[in-house]
Amino acid sequence: MGPANAGPDPDAGNSGERGVSKGYFCLYEHDNFKGGHWCIGAGRDRGVDLRDESWAGTRRPVDNGASSMRNTTGCHVFLFDGPRKTRLIYHARPHSVDADLTGNGADNRASSLLMLC
Repeated sequence: MGPANAGPDPDAGNSGERGVSKGYFCLYEHDNFKGGHWCIGAGRDRGVDLRDESWAGTRRPVDNGASSMRNTTGCHVFLFDGPRKTRLIYHARPHSVDADLTGNGADNRASSLLMLC
């Protein structure tokens, strides 16, 4: 697991820190927020290469494996099909959920992300 794999509770809404965005952006391995999860805490703008990340508690790669997402942050999160933020495929608006990424063509395609807070 890389350093971005965060969040003791992927459903948690607040980090408790003052002066920063709160919450988590989480990807889930299966539809309806099931299977493995991978979360990143809000707080600052950052990019993440999902090829270097694993589902929490496993060695299974997150890369090209996300089927649903939950964004409890006030940040915009952009998913890309390709490393180093190439080919935008999805925009997760602040405080949004998507139980099935299939309908918008993003299912099992995300390889990197950009969080803008």
